[in-house]
Amino acid sequence: MNCLRNKTEMYIKCLSTGDRILRICCLVACVIFDVTTFVYTILAGESRYVWICVVTLFLIISPYVLEVFLKFKMCKPVFIIASFYSVMSALGNCWKLYFITNWWDKAMHAIGGIIFALLAVQLFHVFCEIPAEKKKKIMCALFAFCFSIALSAVWEMAEYSTDRIFKTDMQTDTVISEFSSYLLGDEPGELKKVTDIEEVIVNDEKLPIEGYLDTGLTDTMIDMLVEACGAFLVSAAYMISRKGLPLVVPQHMPSAEK
Repeated sequence: MNCLRNKTEMYIKCLSTGDRILRICCLVACVIFDVTTFVYTILAGESRYVWICVVTLFLIISPYVLEVFLKFKMCKPVFIIASFYSVMSALGNCWKLYFITNWWDKAMHAIGGIIFALLAVQLFHVFCEIPAEKKKKIMCALFAFCFSIALSAVWEMAEYSTDRIFKTDMQTDTVISEFSSYLLGDEPGELKKVTDIEEVIVNDEKLPIEGYLDTGLTDTMIDMLVEACGAFLVSAAYMISRKGLPLVVPQHMPSAEK
């Protein structure tokens, strides 16, 4: 308990007045949003989304926890983005932005790729000591990219498991007009292509779509590719920058943004 108190006091002391005000405003705004969303889901009869509100509360405090325990400080733009990212899932599910927009999910994965890669950079510097500076930058950039991709894969596995267990549709379906499969070939190992699909009939009922319904694969792979692009941008920026990434700095250093 004393160790946690000391870390918290050190964290608070390293923040400028502007940093403190920003963090308090972000915390209050996000908590108010989460409570409002929780009440809305109950009143709207969408109790299946209550767990998202609970998870969102932990996500809201995660930037503060990471800053305290990893002894670093995000600059203002990164902290705002991280706070916004913590409520994006609730916005997407509870307020239907996943369903009324085509880009919300992809934007969330792109931002996640960037944030997780930035976190990996800090983790690398905290836990690894490599004397050769050039090798250190290469290993750090590679670790940041792989760490972000790994978290993306874990999230997609969680989505898949949720869909299978609770019969949800987190891995959003995609309408496609063609596909290839060995299962349709006349001989073992023979690939058959199905093209120009205009309608699909299931149990003698025509589906209300113009094409074939891909159940999750396309969405999953695009999500991972988008997150990989975000992680690659951070890794490339780290390699190019002479001083690393000033977006995340140790607590004992002056703020990256005044």
